[in-house]
Amino acid sequence: MSQVIPFRIFKITNDPIELHADLYDEQSPMEFGTEFSFNGDLKQRIIGCRSVYMFRQGATMLSSLTVYCYFEVAPEYVNNNLMDGKVVVDKEFLRYLATLSVGTARGIQHAKTQGTVMNDYVIPPVNLMEIEFRDLELKGKENGVE
Repeated sequence: MSQVIPFRIFKITNDPIELHADLYDEQSPMEFGTEFSFNGDLKQRIIGCRSVYMFRQGATMLSSLTVYCYFEVAPEYVNNNLMDGKVVVDKEFLRYLATLSVGTARGIQHAKTQGTVMNDYVIPPVNLMEIEFRDLELKGKENGVE
């Protein structure tokens, strides 16, 4: 089902980056990993995407960045999709929010690693179609929202 969901980026935060550039070994291959999770607040109409980006060489973690992007959805979306006090947010929309989070993280990682060897390792394109996403169920509102 294709549906336009009106939303805006509400807030962006990140944990302090874990950076161990001094452990970098130019002879070892660089590995990259990422994780995504979602939560939300139906009353405030907020969907949060937590994403983690890790660069490592073998067992050595060289950098780890956790980014939180918060998205506010329009009241009409909540009101039009409210059923039995909950709204189910489609996994494909969450995948789109994750795409925005990757780009956001790329900029944060670049800024936080300037002057280190890790600045040469940009967060690569992430094929989010290869990652399993599940619908997000937001509960807690029997009536519509303003």
